[in-house]
Amino acid sequence: MQRRGLLHGDSELIYFFSAASFSRRNDGNGVTSSDVFSYWRDENTGEILLKSAAYKDIEDISVKYGQSQNDYTVITVELKQGTSFVLYASREKGKDKLFVEAIRDRLDRQ
Repeated sequence: MQRRGLLHGDSELIYFFSAASFSRRNDGNGVTSSDVFSYWRDENTGEILLKSAAYKDIEDISVKYGQSQNDYTVITVELKQGTSFVLYASREKGKDKLFVEAIRDRLDRQ
């Protein structure tokens, strides 16, 4: 994660989720002490794409909780500049709620 620029020297990884069955290299979503991030492999080019935002640059988040334990919760990160991107979290054992709470707590501190 540090090689891809997802974790900076002073950032602490708080939560991480990957829907990839065999390799976390293909996709992942994370909450760190300084920002949130999502990365995935483009199906057409094979290139790894990355979106991230520092908490100070986030306007708000909206959450669509999955309907079953097998669904993912989708967190839309709305940036102050008017763009957005999504994060995914597992519903298993309520981990999605912890993921969302960690983001909201850090946004409230801004």
